[in-house]
Amino acid sequence: MRITAVATRLVTLLAALSPEFGPAQVDDLFGDAQPRVPASAVAPVAGAPQAAARVSGEPVLDGCLVSLIDEVKVPAKEPGVIVELLVRQGAVVTKGDVLAKIDDDQPQMEKRRAQAEHDQALAKAESDVDVRYSQKAQGVAEMAFRKAEDSHDRIKGSVTEVERERLKLEWEKTGLQIEQAELERKLAAL
Repeated sequence: MRITAVATRLVTLLAALSPEFGPAQVDDLFGDAQPRVPASAVAPVAGAPQAAARVSGEPVLDGCLVSLIDEVKVPAKEPGVIVELLVRQGAVVTKGDVLAKIDDDQPQMEKRRAQAEHDQALAKAESDVDVRYSQKAQGVAEMAFRKAEDSHDRIKGSVTEVERERLKLEWEKTGLQIEQAELERKLAAL
């Protein structure tokens, strides 16, 4: 009994796939061990798409289960939670189509932070406050060194050698601070 049911389903499927399949083909297929198949199982179904299939040359099947031959995994460029799915399962997509939207709050926040840092660097590049301050500091350091030298020249030992060297170092340091401020300004402008 079970074989007959399977054979009946097979003949029905063959009849749906090929408009030329009929009772004669059942004889060729099963020979003497022919199952008892109702004539309705091999007769073409009214309204079936066989006529359209003959015109286009491609088989047309209604109500069939189609399964994947290849499954393609499409990873996101950035990890995150999907907030909107723009296609349904089984939809045909092409390269470049947006399939889903990912929660981008964190990257947007990082973008705003980077933009703020960029704007700050541009403002610093346009400002010459550090350079002017370093130049003024150099003038004060030079004046302090010269006064210490004058005091030492007038009264020997009034300013120790160590103190005079420290003041000279401060003066030279402020000259280097001017160079550093100019360099930072140039780098900020890049």
